[in-house]
Amino acid sequence: MRCITTRSQLALPLAIVILISLGAITMASSAVIWSVQVPYLGSNGLPHDFTYFKAIKELGYNTIFLTVPWGSVEYGPNEYDFKVLDTYMNYTRALGLNVILVFFYSV
Repeated sequence: MRCITTRSQLALPLAIVILISLGAITMASSAVIWSVQVPYLGSNGLPHDFTYFKAIKELGYNTIFLTVPWGSVEYGPNEYDFKVLDTYMNYTRALGLNVILVFFYSV
């Protein structure tokens, strides 16, 4: 029968603590927010398609900062159109992207 010394007894708990710490670091790193700002419309003035958001996800981003000019959803007094925004939210939900939504006033 092998005798376990005090040094060996300390090594095992220390190894367990190190492994738990590495696991916690790995879990914490997946909680980091990697974001990119996305304009409401593309440079051509048209809404982005699904492949645009998929490319963002494939680049490693997990969050988008979507800037929405209020004038693009409110066309007149009590006249709203959220179709494009709803489509974007469906795309991001399907891809698992978080959204920071910012409305701003524009003329």
